[in-house]
Amino acid sequence: MMGNAYIVLGNGFSIDLVQKMGKNEEIDLVNLFSKGEHVLYPKTNNRGFLSRKYTPDLWNLGARTYMSYDTAIQLVTDVITCANVYNLSIEKRPDEERDSSNIYIHAYSELSSYLRYLFIYYDSLLSDDDLNKIINKIELIDYIKNCLSKQKKGVYYYLQL
Repeated sequence: MMGNAYIVLGNGFSIDLVQKMGKNEEIDLVNLFSKGEHVLYPKTNNRGFLSRKYTPDLWNLGARTYMSYDTAIQLVTDVITCANVYNLSIEKRPDEERDSSNIYIHAYSELSSYLRYLFIYYDSLLSDDDLNKIINKIELIDYIKNCLSKQKKGVYYYLQL
């Protein structure tokens, strides 16, 4: 019986994988807003998830498909940071009523949902054949297989990339 293996692969691995498949024009894992007009909004199945209609608070904060990487990453960072600070401040004052009017809190909720459906959209652009064509060209896959084959019961590998 094999033990558990915990492997955490970062976005760099995903970016490299997409490039090796030749899909980096279709799948942008660097600027998360650049393909927002292609993402389906789940309730209507219409394209354009990143829009004034479906993500009004992100839109009001400036999220656009044409924004630069630097601007996009700064917006994502700002939204996540504000939501984290807000949640930490509420934990310190549990008896206070939550103020849900903050645009960043709404934008965080929209961002979470948008990213989920962005990656569902990206997944729809890939096939098993795409992966099978490049799987033998990825040295990390061989390394992981080698680690797993040498794994003993009760021994855990933690690989973070």
